[in-house]
Amino acid sequence: MRDKNFKIIILLVSVLFLEGCFLIQLPFQLVSGVFKTTFGIIGGALNLLGKIPLPPPGVF
Repeated sequence: MRDKNFKIIILLVSVLFLEGCFLIQLPFQLVSGVFKTTFGIIGGALNLLGKIPLPPPGVF
């Protein structure tokens, strides 16, 4: 009986540990995803601005 309880405890601890690791990683994955999309949008906007023909130097 004690051996069975020990196996159940080990299983629970391992599941909780894995879930904890996942829960710790999740915010970082979300943040990195937000940064990637934000920088992607900024990069796309800068790319579009780079394609706009610049005025001649004498204008400014």
